[in-house]
Amino acid sequence: MNRWFPVLVAVCMTTTVAAAFYDSSYSPIDEASCTTLFVDQHGISSTQRCPAFGSWGVIVQEGDLRQSITLERDGKAWPLDFWRTVSPAWSYLGKVIEWRHERGNPGNPVAMIVRLDVSENPVEPDRTTSYLVVSRIGESAVCVVGRIAPQKDGSQNLKAREMADFAAALPCL
Repeated sequence: MNRWFPVLVAVCMTTTVAAAFYDSSYSPIDEASCTTLFVDQHGISSTQRCPAFGSWGVIVQEGDLRQSITLERDGKAWPLDFWRTVSPAWSYLGKVIEWRHERGNPGNPVAMIVRLDVSENPVEPDRTTSYLVVSRIGESAVCVVGRIAPQKDGSQNLKAREMADFAAALPCL
């Protein structure tokens, strides 16, 4: 018997249990669904309030062709600073947030997944890498815990959900 077999079984069982325990809900962050709060005089930076998810407010910020999200709750703000935690390159967000929450309890998300398209090659700025950014959501801390690059086998969404389901145990970036 392979010496890694018990480890593989444990990982598979843990992943299966987490997948059965968590579910996803979605909220829009596209420009048409959000309300503009601020645009600077040169049009370089802006702030938009997007539809909340449960008690979590969603703010999308853009500055110098980079986008990020700040989550708000109970008068407190948690900037996720994607330009620092994910990539300093030009970037833009996808159109929805995927909220991971306990099955049957969508009002209490434990993690957030959002697509961030990043222009990492200055010679070809139109060529982007489409990451899925995973952030943990806790009572006292909200932070980015990882980014999942595109996968050749098409498992990017699955890997992001697996990371999100265990986000509480992961360190902040």
